[in-house]
Amino acid sequence: GVKLDIIDKSGAWFSYGDQKLGQGREKVKDKFKEDPKLAAEIEEKIKEAMGMTSSVMDMDISELEEVDL
Repeated sequence: GVKLDIIDKSGAWFSYGDQKLGQGREKVKDKFKEDPKLAAEIEEKIKEAMGMTSSVMDMDISELEEVDL
């Protein structure tokens, strides 16, 4: 998420929008375990940024051969 500018990193602190996620990767992982809705929201934004929309993820392999990625 940091590389895609979805999650901000300042020193050891991570944030998402105006929300502080925690200091250090382990604290952020704990935050995602405590708030799975937030984790899913960020995961979806990462997938969108990488062009991995749910419609592509749900396709059958034979359908992917026809898609121009």
